[in-house]
Amino acid sequence: MKRAVIIFIDWFYPAYKAGGPIKSVFNIIGAISNECDFTVVTSNRDADGTVLDVKVNCQINRDKYSIYYLNESADRKKIYEGIIENKQPEIVYYNSMFSLGYTIKPLMYFQAKTKVRNIIAPRGMLGAGALAIKPMKKKIFLGLAKFLVLKNIIWHTSTDQEAKEVKNVFGDGAKIFVAQNISSEPGKRELQEGFKKENELKLVFISRVSEKKNLIYFLRLLSSLKELTELQFDIFGPIEEDDYWRQCLNYIDKDSRVAYKGILSPDKVNETLKKYQFYVLPSFNENYGHSIVEAINIGVPVIISDQTPWVGLEEEQVGFDLALHDISSWKVKMEYAYSMGDNQYKNWSQSCFKYSNKTFVNKDIINSNIDLFLSN
Repeated sequence: MKRAVIIFIDWFYPAYKAGGPIKSVFNIIGAISNECDFTVVTSNRDADGTVLDVKVNCQINRDKYSIYYLNESADRKKIYEGIIENKQPEIVYYNSMFSLGYTIKPLMYFQAKTKVRNIIAPRGMLGAGALAIKPMKKKIFLGLAKFLVLKNIIWHTSTDQEAKEVKNVFGDGAKIFVAQNISSEPGKRELQEGFKKENELKLVFISRVSEKKNLIYFLRLLSSLKELTELQFDIFGPIEEDDYWRQCLNYIDKDSRVAYKGILSPDKVNETLKKYQFYVLPSFNENYGHSIVEAINIGVPVIISDQTPWVGLEEEQVGFDLALHDISSWKVKMEYAYSMGDNQYKNWSQSCFKYSNKTFVNKDIINSNIDLFLSN
């Protein structure tokens, strides 16, 4: 008999503007639905507040899971009671750290009403780079959460580094289970002759436009590299923070090489990535970085900060992971990528597939996620 699991997440498909966390949960469900009976509880909105065209406050059956989209007037207590009665869940999984409606409040309810195992995935929110953004607000939230509800919790971390971040906040006694995020399967990329010419560079950023993703760092870098005239940098993603975006526009409006292209639906990401030569993400912190993985999975090398699990990339010829304090290294590697010719670029693109199969897609990763939900 399958083990019943409830997943709480602020946004879920057809919502997509929250980025990687949605994909993380979707890939878990897709990979281990034969072992677990999943019920997703989410909002009826996307991350920007857009109302989804879905039925609300009732169970909807999908191929590998069932789902409830809750609106603001939902009788949550009644819905939770119905799920408990019908599903008899053994595990409740919370896909966030700083969510009042889809972590803290339901966690308080299920701790009081049932003897389920409660698992929280912090999704990189406890890293030093992430905590440094709006630190006072997060410090207050964490203090209240520790006092009220964060007891007898199992923490799902995707890397050993994230496990250290949890211990830094909650102490060495924190119960931690490390299971790397499940990646989508690698794609295919056929490069036409002359796709990468010497002394040109086509770059893309596909992510949320927020302080954490640190887009402005790269815009400042480009402003200091005006000699790279045959350069194109296109930005895709939802704008989450208006003040931050206005700061970015100060650079974008002055640089004809840079353009904002709007928001991509998930089904357009891969075909868009393939048009570019390198993917860029100078993030302050990523516990996984689905957009980085997606790029490498289809043969697009990356230029990223060293604040992700994916380091040592240049040795593997799949990109560059660079310290944010070392701006000179960013300049040197940008110039290197700019000068790269077609044959060298093709070799790097092929190296991406080798790296992907070695690092992102293997049975051990799936088995560790199965153990997360099936172990006692």
